[in-house]
Amino acid sequence: MVQFINSRETLVQDAIDGLVAASGGRLQRLDGYPFIRVVR
Repeated sequence: MVQFINSRETLVQDAIDGLVAASGGRLQRLDGYPFIRVVR
């Protein structure tokens, strides 16, 4: 079976990175990367 995710340890971080990258600048990550997972 082919896996869609890279690893379980980085799943949330990868998803947030993709969301911010795809937002076209409308979303921003707060300082504290990668420990603080807050997007505004």
